[in-house]
Amino acid sequence: MGRRVARQNGRSEAERRARHRRGIPKGVEPIRLNPEVISQMGNRLPGCLLSAGIVAAPFVGLLYDVNLALGIAVVALAAASYLALDSRKVAPPEMLVRLRTVAIINGMIAAFVLLILVLRLALDI
Repeated sequence: MGRRVARQNGRSEAERRARHRRGIPKGVEPIRLNPEVISQMGNRLPGCLLSAGIVAAPFVGLLYDVNLALGIAVVALAAASYLALDSRKVAPPEMLVRLRTVAIINGMIAAFVLLILVLRLALDI
């Protein structure tokens, strides 16, 4: 009988005490990360570059140099294009065309911004 009481909801008494010491309230389950999902997420560097580039490019352009801001924008747009292509591996079939379109548009904008950057550097504007 004692063992049955201690194993309520699939938890032992030791697990309950550990949760209490860590301050986890009753009824709240800790987040358990599935290793298969994590392996499908891939590298997070492009996402970080995209986020940082979107936030930093306007401020860098205003504070320092427009050419540097254009370079940051190229990196951010290229990261967005890569993320759209990479997410096609795990996306449902109805999203494949949209993701390819987003990747192409971001790639074209990145190429155009890179062209503007090269022209600015070549003409010393």
